[in-house]
Amino acid sequence: IGGDVCRLLARVASTLAPAGALIVEVEADDCDEHLSVRFHRHGGPVGAAFSWARVGLGGLRARAAGAGFRVIDTWQCGGRAFSELRLR
Repeated sequence: IGGDVCRLLARVASTLAPAGALIVEVEADDCDEHLSVRFHRHGGPVGAAFSWARVGLGGLRARAAGAGFRVIDTWQCGGRAFSELRLR
């Protein structure tokens, strides 16, 4: 949601069943950045720029707690990193 990780987690928390789980992909490194990105095709821009966020596990833990989640598990598979979150 506009590159706002806290807002996205809060939105998901409001729709998740009490016993539900949220699986999120995080960056494998400990990055925490917000940037503006734009798609390009054949050397030219396609559409407007939009906000994007990249967050590693450290940044996710802090934001998840703020949205009422706790990190249950983390793992890597095929060079990608994932976390399981559950509501507190």
